[in-house]
Amino acid sequence: VMHLARVVMEHVNAQKLATDGENDGSSGRAPDRLRAIYFDPGEEEFPEVQAFVDETAARFDLELVRSSSKFREGIQQCIDEQPGQQLAFVLGTRDSDPNAVGQE
Repeated sequence: VMHLARVVMEHVNAQKLATDGENDGSSGRAPDRLRAIYFDPGEEEFPEVQAFVDETAARFDLELVRSSSKFREGIQQCIDEQPGQQLAFVLGTRDSDPNAVGQE
């Protein structure tokens, strides 16, 4: 999913750049980046997980937002901060996760 999202973002950014070029090309705006939200439990998290999150954000050039909120409140805050925007959330769960029972 991440690779597909990156391709879409590259396409969107290329179209914006072309549109700017048709105008005066002087917008100089930075390309849009995918935003990732990490619900950071703080000191409870393993350092390896923290390192993985940071490395992944750097590898995929993500706009990483760390939230100390609970999941539901953090998602709502993200929605509230982007009024009128189209948003999508991609969540992942491993089969071995305790809360994955019955998920298909």
